[in-house]
Amino acid sequence: MKQNYFKRVCSLLWLVLPMLIMPLEVAAQEIIPNEEVLESLTFVAPVEETDAIEAEVEALQEIVATEEIAEQAVRSYTYTVYRDGVKIASGLTEPTFLDEDVPAGEHTYCVEVQYQGGVSDKVCVDVEVKDFKPVTNLTGTASNDEVSLDWDGVEEKAEEPASDKAVSYNVYKNGTLIGNTAETHYVETGVANGTYIYEVEVKYPDGVSPKVAVTVTVTNSSLSNVDGQAPYTLRVEGKKIIAEAHGMITLYDINGRTVAVAPNRLEYMAQTGFYAVRFDVGNKHHVSKIQVR
Repeated sequence: MKQNYFKRVCSLLWLVLPMLIMPLEVAAQEIIPNEEVLESLTFVAPVEETDAIEAEVEALQEIVATEEIAEQAVRSYTYTVYRDGVKIASGLTEPTFLDEDVPAGEHTYCVEVQYQGGVSDKVCVDVEVKDFKPVTNLTGTASNDEVSLDWDGVEEKAEEPASDKAVSYNVYKNGTLIGNTAETHYVETGVANGTYIYEVEVKYPDGVSPKVAVTVTVTNSSLSNVDGQAPYTLRVEGKKIIAEAHGMITLYDINGRTVAVAPNRLEYMAQTGFYAVRFDVGNKHHVSKIQVR
């Protein structure tokens, strides 16, 4: 009896078990796709996110393209400069060039553009470099309160009218312009004890030469060096005596005769020789000697 019951149960299980297993296999096949199904799968992002990503990519591409175009524009050409047919500069990226230490005279400058695919025609211009020669052999000597400067001048060129000289000489003392003369000799008197730098430059009609300097030390002056200044100024420009002070100025010749008197400023065209100048400043008077050559 028990054996028959067991056999019936096993028979029923044999019939029911396939019915239970088959749905599980079908479900598993639906859940796990095969390789062909996997290859055909596509993943779709939301539309808004896709548009934003595409916009960012396009913006980056535009930036890169702009930078490449700008870089190509910079590198696409350079300038080459010639002076008198000789190349003096190349590979220039800016439209400017400074040529230094150029000899005086007429020069022809040309510029051409070097492109990646060829070279442009030259564009040329004529330039005159003027020769502003300085003085030579400048010397300075001190005697009492007087400083005398001498130099070799440059060749004088006459302008129209012919009587006008094209060059003159500016004289500086410690960087300050103290006089201008057409002669190659300059005298300053009333100089207090001390060391001074005198400079002379040539004044041309359209420019000036480099300055030439000389150092002069005054040790035997009768004047005290108060702030490096005497209470008057006295100088010779060519044959002209120029004296300035805040007071009365009297000019004497070598024989002690009065030849000129003026308040504050005195100018006198003198003959060659020695002169004495008296300055009455306040309650004091000062006497200085000067030579006209």
